[in-house]
Order: sequence, then structure tokens, then C-alpha cells
Amino acid sequence: MTTASRLLLAGLTMGWLAACQSGADDQVAVKGAVVERAVEASAVVESVDQETRLVVLERDDGTKVKIVAGSEVRNLDQVDPGDRVVIRYLQAIAAQMAEPGKVAETEGASAVARAPEGEKPRALAGAEIRTTVRIVSVDVEINQVVFTPPDGIVRSVVVREPEMQEFARTLKPGDEVDVTFTEALAISVEPVGS
Repeated sequence: MTTASRLLLAGLTMGWLAACQSGADDQVAVKGAVVERAVEASAVVESVDQETRLVVLERDDGTKVKIVAGSEVRNLDQVDPGDRVVIRYLQAIAAQMAEPGKVAETEGASAVARAPEGEKPRALAGAEIRTTVRIVSVDVEINQVVFTPPDGIVRSVVVREPEMQEFARTLKPGDEVDVTFTEALAISVEPVGS
């Protein structure tokens, strides 16, 4: 994948993550896609051992989690007790009709970004997978599409965008549809008082 493609995926991922800062498990409309899941979680840094790179986090419910920050975690020396670690996860789906009987080749695109030297650690990772799914059912009253991807796990989405709703109304059980799944994960360390 070209650098330009990676930057585009990273830009889209960052835009989608900005849209999901509510902290809830929501369905959010995004142009050309339906965000199926957007989740945010956070914990407070209790301690950091710079030598062993062991970070102890306390979740909102009081449970503690120990994490060893790998060498890819840049700027660990910028993390202090009391800082908040925020994780945002997003899954989006976009669809278009495939030719009957055609199995789309699986493509992969990914992007990773890290904080510059000297800043609080943060990272963003996004991946895109394109595959063909088989339609199980379509409920035009609530704009819900149920489908099965190659992994066999039945999934459903509620289509929010009017253009995509029109497309969904043309589908029937057994149709094959090219689906692009986009997943993104952002992790950031925010200073005390943010």
C-alpha cells in the first residue's frame, strides 16, 4: 500500500474517532458508511516503572490492570501518576453490490501513527478489510441488513444514511455484497486535569 493510501486511511480513521468521543456504545452515521460500534474506555495511571516499563492502571470501577509498555511505546518518560489513558475503538461498515457469484478478493489496508518525540504517548491504528458477504435478510421498516461474511458469524447493521437505505431496499436473501470493514483504535495519555 502506498504512503498516500496509508495517510488517507489514517485521516479517515482520525475523523471517525473524533466523531465517537461520546463514550457510549453508539451507532453513528458517517458519510458512505455506518459506524456499527464506537466505544471509549479510560483508566488512571497509578504508577510507571521506567526501567521495567510496567504501567499500573486503575479503571473507573477500581480494578487495577498491569501493562508492560513495549519498545514501540514512544515517550513513556512523559507518563506520570494521575494521567488518564483513553482508548477509543471504532468499527465502520460500507457496502456496494458485487457481481452475482463473484467473490471479492480480500484486500488489506492499514495505518499506524505515533506521537512525536517529547509528547505524551498516543497511537492510532486502523485497518480495512474488503470481502464479499451473503445477505440473510433485509428489514426495510427499520433499515436493518443481516449478512454472513466468510467467517460465518452472522452480523447485522442498521443503515442510517438515506443513500445506503435505498441501496439496502434492493437487496434480497442470497445476494452477495462487497463489504468494507474499517476498524480503528486510538490510545492517548492525557495529563492530570485534562
